[in-house]
Amino acid sequence: MGYTLVIGEAEINFDNDDGLESSCSLTARSERHDNAPAFGEPTDFTNERWPSYSAWSNFCAETGLEDVFYHNGGGHLRGGHPGCIPVEIEMQKRVRSALEAYKAAHPKAEATYERESKIEGHLCRLVWLDYWVSWALENCERPVFANS
Repeated sequence: MGYTLVIGEAEINFDNDDGLESSCSLTARSERHDNAPAFGEPTDFTNERWPSYSAWSNFCAETGLEDVFYHNGGGHLRGGHPGCIPVEIEMQKRVRSALEAYKAAHPKAEATYERESKIEGHLCRLVWLDYWVSWALENCERPVFANS
């Protein structure tokens, strides 16, 4: 099991069954850019990623982003699961800082999954986050980071 993570314009989904069980949820609209990060995954060039629960948790802890995406040191995603949080300038600053620090700490690392290395995998996620968080802030009226 894992998350579906999407960064982009907030979108409301309505589940109308014409009864008391009707509901709605907040997510992010799907995007695909020819110049977006791509590492040989089914979600290449898109604002969506499918990490396992443990892969995302470990990534956040090891890159210093745990408090950006989790409540009080981990365990529960901010915004709930499924859930959604706003993408804000502070998130962009933290992601960019984490990317720069990670590259400095691992100067020979390449953003690729080909080596099946945790270091390269973390770098892939940082590059993806940096691209889409920055894009969302510049291009979306209501930028969000959604998980399902």
